[in-house]
Amino acid sequence: STIGVASATNLTVGDVTFPTAGSFGRRNLVDNGGMRVAQRASSVTGLQEGTEGCRVVDRYHVTFGNQSGGVITGAASSEVPNVGFTSSFKLTVTTTNTSATNEFIHIGQGIENRTMKASGWNYRDPNSNLVLSFWARTSVGGTYSVSVRNWEAFETHFYYVQTVDLVADEWKHNILTIPGHPKLNFNFDNTVGLSLRWYLGAGPDRNQNTSVGWASGAEAQANEGQVDWIATNGATFNLTGVQLEVGDTATPFELRSWDDEIRDCSYYYQKSYNYDTPPGTATETGAIYLRCDGSTELGNNLAPINYKTPIRSTQDPTVYSLDGTINRVSDCNTATTHVLNEALDHFVGVGINGFSGFDATNAIGPNIGFHYTVDAEFGSV
Repeated sequence: STIGVASATNLTVGDVTFPTAGSFGRRNLVDNGGMRVAQRASSVTGLQEGTEGCRVVDRYHVTFGNQSGGVITGAASSEVPNVGFTSSFKLTVTTTNTSATNEFIHIGQGIENRTMKASGWNYRDPNSNLVLSFWARTSVGGTYSVSVRNWEAFETHFYYVQTVDLVADEWKHNILTIPGHPKLNFNFDNTVGLSLRWYLGAGPDRNQNTSVGWASGAEAQANEGQVDWIATNGATFNLTGVQLEVGDTATPFELRSWDDEIRDCSYYYQKSYNYDTPPGTATETGAIYLRCDGSTELGNNLAPINYKTPIRSTQDPTVYSLDGTINRVSDCNTATTHVLNEALDHFVGVGINGFSGFDATNAIGPNIGFHYTVDAEFGSV
């Protein structure tokens, strides 16, 4: 007998055409593309130079590059394009800034080298493509730059920049193609390999890209027609439905279960608190308790604290006492409620799967309670 092999130029299911490249399973290389997961906080005010980063929606950074001014609020918003999404990442300008020389601001997500290396993209072949699709809406219409950066390329600051034209206060579905290039490179490790960036402002020496194509240099990271969104007080920008996939065709957005989404995001950040509880909240719910052998303990307070999933890289956790004080644990005496805040000297046995305990600065116990967060997100994207 002969085993038949079915092949087709295009696969159509229910009037939807799927590509012939890459996996038919988990196609999206982006985490939290529907912006549903926001473990740290549902909204954060006062985002500016020095306080930005991944602060609201999981996996999405706000970066103020050399920005001397400007303040924004970030939120996980229920404003969506009404096509099956439930959340978007919304930014609002609360203090304006005109982007000057050397300044820029963008939303970004970094994708790990290992993910890109094993994606099936023939990234050194100019005929092999990635397709980026997303929904965006802004109150300031105009041209916005969407940039891809390869961090391991054989050129420094290697960018592929395209633009999208947005009409004020209208959702738009955007589809962009990213071709391979002989100078692209990905190592099989846990560092950032590819960044996706949506620019909201760029100074005159950062928006000098005038054509579509891979280009080297910090000046090439945005297009010369880039809107200076942060210069408008009250300006808003929403992003959702982000999908990056191998092939030539943008497929329908990949809807993942909540379990899958939270697990993927927990590779980069997780906490002992309940999902809806911000770190630093005074609560015993979900807390970790250790018990010392004696009435007091100055040395090692040991018990395995296992993370929910392994994290991307080894990082010291941040602990909170039961009354919400950062970098402290609760001395509960012989009960399980907070009595005193006590300081730590250092953590013991820290790894990607958890930690084994800590050394206390003072004698504490016999019962110790605390919460933790652990952040393995990329520092820069």
